[in-house]
Amino acid sequence: MSKIKVLDKHLQNLIAAGEVVDRPSSIVKELIENSIDAKAKHIIVKIKNGGLDEIVVSDNGEGMSKDDLALAFLAHSTSKITQAHDLNHLTSLGFRGEALAAIGAVSNCEIISSDSHGSYIITNKFGKISKIEAQSRNKGTTVSVKELFYQSPARLKFLKSVDYETALISDLIQKFALSNLDINFQYSSNDRVVFNSPGNNDLAELLFNIYGSNIYQRLRKLEISNYDFIIKGYISDSHYSRSNKTGINIFINNRLVAANSLIKAITTAYSDYLAKGKYPLVILKVETDPQLTDVNISPTKWQIRISKEKNLNDLLISGIKGVLKTQSEAQLISTINSLEVNEYPVTNIKKEEVKQEKVVYQQLQLNQTDIVGIEPSTLELKPEVIGQAFGKYIIASCLDELWLIDQHAAQERCNYEKFRQAMLKENPPVQIINLPPLEVSLSHIQRLKEINEKLAAINIQFEEYGVNKLLVRSIPLWISQIDVEAFLFDMLEYCCNSDKEIDITEIRKATLASLACHSSIKFNEILDINLQKALVNDLLKCENPYHCPHGRPTIVKLSDKQLAKEFERG
Repeated sequence: MSKIKVLDKHLQNLIAAGEVVDRPSSIVKELIENSIDAKAKHIIVKIKNGGLDEIVVSDNGEGMSKDDLALAFLAHSTSKITQAHDLNHLTSLGFRGEALAAIGAVSNCEIISSDSHGSYIITNKFGKISKIEAQSRNKGTTVSVKELFYQSPARLKFLKSVDYETALISDLIQKFALSNLDINFQYSSNDRVVFNSPGNNDLAELLFNIYGSNIYQRLRKLEISNYDFIIKGYISDSHYSRSNKTGINIFINNRLVAANSLIKAITTAYSDYLAKGKYPLVILKVETDPQLTDVNISPTKWQIRISKEKNLNDLLISGIKGVLKTQSEAQLISTINSLEVNEYPVTNIKKEEVKQEKVVYQQLQLNQTDIVGIEPSTLELKPEVIGQAFGKYIIASCLDELWLIDQHAAQERCNYEKFRQAMLKENPPVQIINLPPLEVSLSHIQRLKEINEKLAAINIQFEEYGVNKLLVRSIPLWISQIDVEAFLFDMLEYCCNSDKEIDITEIRKATLASLACHSSIKFNEILDINLQKALVNDLLKCENPYHCPHGRPTIVKLSDKQLAKEFERG
């Protein structure tokens, strides 16, 4: 007897479902892509219980005839391509013809469609397709998915919380809105409308609505092109960052893709402007000849191959660096003009002015009682601070050595040790702060309960306030000494980026790293000589003055002998 057998159609569809439909957001993605391909200009998405109970996607697209509807649930049936040559010039989002068959294999799926000549309904209940019947509807299509994975309970154990699955769908719909500015998307969760894009081709307005005014102010326009590629969109400046890559949105010919090479190019362009482990917010649309791309490499169509990929990467890197450089130069000129400094700023800055400019730093200076485990030999060192180089390094001499001190890394170490001592205190005092509401994303709102549970370990609590806003209800008293808003956004991103249980140790570790970074002096920041001396003095009081919390060195030393050798003095 032969060991090899041809699988029946239902089993084929179940296997296909495992590749195409792994969670509710996958279904939403496939259905929205079908609506866009049908030239819809108004798409309504409704979900219940994170999409597990119900997903409904309605559009005003071209609709399907009775004959088309009869083929819709059959595997590899599609209107997008007709011959092999079409795969080399894809302009539609869908083309495989697997989605509806795969969805019907794992749910109770119903389609009502009208092409204006007739309206009909058909169902596919866990692989069993019904007869077509007449059903009234305006031109367009409605797909309803219920009882998802009801007959595949093993699938359910791989899903996360309802809030997590809801957040994935919310994020996905917003990305579709960003890539299809001429389409009105209306999205409801549990009968509550939570997102409604204008569909007026105005990217700036949509970005303002999604991310809020504070983040929008940090976005910079990017428009670059060469012979093969046109890139348009917005990128965040060097003063805004996230703790993960989820804010990087790339659309190639209006298709949302996970292009790892382009993400790497973006992070490379930002490497001189953001700290390691920090990522920008990027919304970029790439237009190119479809023949230069290949999306037929995975069932979900997330991955893409790009011909002339190096040319695209080089264009992207140079364009982003150009925007960031222009922003940095403008800021530097503004800073110099406002401080009215020359090569020796200490001679022109009054002491009270320095205090006003550097309030955050002075608040964070360490007290002798905050330091533990100090080696006497370290405290006995008395380096002479000479000045500052490039707005990045403090130059000092000590005994027979020349020291170069990374000012950002140095204060990170000082702050890290101070905050660690404060965090280890039992029952730290908590305060109510008068912060304006934080403008956040839908995913933050929908995962608020989970976020509060995670941050309870460090006494931070949020409360929903209106649409896409959170109020800070409490924070530890000692956290108020930093840029609180930036720190809180960092914590929100950290919580939403993790889909697993986080213990107190992990939360505290992430908190300390974020606190130390947000409260520290940055590169390209001009320091008065007195602040330089204070920072070096505080660094030498630390338990580990020679490394920042991330392990990078804070001090590079050059001995008199090394310098003599370089100057060929024997």
